[in-house]
Amino acid sequence: MKYFLPLFCSIFLGCGVFDSYDKDSRGYYPKYNHSCGPIALSKALKVNSSQISREIQDYNSLSKKVLSLFNKEGICITWPSEVKKICEKYGYEIISINNASDLNKSKDVAIILVHEEFNIYSYHWIAFPFDDINFYGDKTVVDIIFLIKKL
Repeated sequence: MKYFLPLFCSIFLGCGVFDSYDKDSRGYYPKYNHSCGPIALSKALKVNSSQISREIQDYNSLSKKVLSLFNKEGICITWPSEVKKICEKYGYEIISINNASDLNKSKDVAIILVHEEFNIYSYHWIAFPFDDINFYGDKTVVDIIFLIKKL
């Protein structure tokens, strides 16, 4: 019986149950500070990425916790709804646009979600105009563009 629970967890829940990222003394995942979501938001909003990381983790996303049971990297996901909440918290309006060519490097700031074509594990948040939109070169697919404007 003492081997049943670990076996059950590893088969049905994945290795994330036994191999997860450590939390700090305040209950935050320091690993998340270095994730693309907090970093892109930090660049766009000019706010420390550690602060943004903690604020996003305060939303206590159940979906991230569940995903991290299967793969510990699930804890490093930043959902579009979290990007919107952070931008709104800092006094920005979010405008969804469809085409990156509508962005002006000299006056626009945007948070953009991209992924590599044919690779569902490669989603990455970037900050425009600070990062290259073609993060994956010719294989870059733009999924979401959030133009942010100060209210």
